Amino acid sequence: MNYNNKTFRPISNTENGETSNETLFHYKQVGNILTSEYSGGKIKY
Repeated sequence: MNYNNKTFRPISNTENGETSNETLFHYKQVGNILTSEYSGGKIKY
């Protein structure tokens, strides 16, 4: 599966978790190397 330029949003978290449905994860993939950046909600970057 190739995750390049895919964006995901959490649907649930634990009570003390820092992410929310406002947090967006943006994935980049080159070959088998996968990285992600995320921000939104309580997360600035």
